[in-house]
Amino acid sequence: NYYLLVNNKKEGEFIQRIWNSDLMKFLQKIYSTFFWNKDNTTFWNSDTPLKRISPEEKSLNTEEDIYKHFGLSKEEIEYIKKQLS
Repeated sequence: NYYLLVNNKKEGEFIQRIWNSDLMKFLQKIYSTFFWNKDNTTFWNSDTPLKRISPEEKSLNTEEDIYKHFGLSKEEIEYIKKQLS
């Protein structure tokens, strides 16, 4: 189990919303596959796609907000949804 200390309830709910998003579920799925297949060198030696985002700076309330923040194309979004279904 993991935990993350937050400054307040608003920040905690914000981070929870991002981590429970389809994008993060997709990333967890593909990276856990790479990890268990012993092909994890690229993942562990590069920047992760999620940098610290402040709820005061961004309003990421929907899946669409999250996709827009990370600049995903329609094709990428469709691919993510297909992989999670």
